[in-house]
Amino acid sequence: TYDEIDKKVTLFAEKIIFQLKNRDLSSCRIMIHASASIESTISMLSCVKLGIHFSVIFEDLASEAILKRITLFKPDIFFSRFTRKIFDKKILKKKLKNKPKFLFFNELRYPNYKKNINIENRSINGNKEMFTLFTSGSTGEPKGITHASAGYFIYTKYTCKNQFGMSRKTIMLTASDAGWLNGHTYALFGPLSFGATAVLIEKPMMLIDDTFLKKILKLKITILYLPVTLIRLMKIIFKKSKFQTKYLNTLGSMGEHIAPSVAEWFAKS
Repeated sequence: TYDEIDKKVTLFAEKIIFQLKNRDLSSCRIMIHASASIESTISMLSCVKLGIHFSVIFEDLASEAILKRITLFKPDIFFSRFTRKIFDKKILKKKLKNKPKFLFFNELRYPNYKKNINIENRSINGNKEMFTLFTSGSTGEPKGITHASAGYFIYTKYTCKNQFGMSRKTIMLTASDAGWLNGHTYALFGPLSFGATAVLIEKPMMLIDDTFLKKILKLKITILYLPVTLIRLMKIIFKKSKFQTKYLNTLGSMGEHIAPSVAEWFAKS
């Protein structure tokens, strides 16, 4: 629920403050290494609550790609869903000029405070840098695209309403990792801004499982937003299956252009 998320975000924000000690939060940076998960959700929302510039990176990046993004973004804290043992082999033994504090979600504990930390929702300048997302780097150096809070939330709210028809009654499933813009906008910030329900998919490939498609019906999804690659796979595997539901209002595809035959199958199935 929204109340549960709020409590978890506040507790996680306390952990961030504890790690950064008495530093000016507005000048700090945090990098998040997690998929479309509860960990990425809470850590992203905690950064927004504190006004900390953050960057989420794709969970399946190679170690060299992770190191490159750390060097470019220069985070003060790096949160990861990997265990320390796995991460140590890939990253921690590497030499970094500006080495961040590496923290692992499975190791985090709530510190015992001698005094209560007052974490209130604060006003943020609309032009303040909110987050940076890096391009894939497949055609050269990864490029960091930075989004300011006001501009980002305006187009998020606008596209959610006008492109997807989102409302408070919406139940939206966006099969995008949090390391991509769709995972920020349509799996998290967009639905939350409407008071809607977001369904997170950690591994989108699960959608080609017949039992999971039945769960889409059970969850009464109203907006389904999938990568074209995944839709093509579903068309091959479930060519004769029908998954029509009275609840589904909007279908969307992301990534490359969708072939007319695939789009027709997606719309009619």
